[in-house]
Amino acid sequence: MDWTKSIARNADREQMEGSTSELIMCAMALDRWDEAPEGWRNAPWKAWSFRLNDSQREAVQAWHDREE
Repeated sequence: MDWTKSIARNADREQMEGSTSELIMCAMALDRWDEAPEGWRNAPWKAWSFRLNDSQREAVQAWHDREE
């Protein structure tokens, strides 16, 4: 799956949508961590390590790289 498309879709939404890992990925990429699933908000690096797969982590990095 092209996770950057999911990030782009959620960037335009007032309220993000998706699975738990998708919401975590988008929250990190879009700097909207306050919208991450409640149980993960106080553990961003744990969420990064345990909830995101390699392709989702790469999508977050690619999203940040394109904004620079």
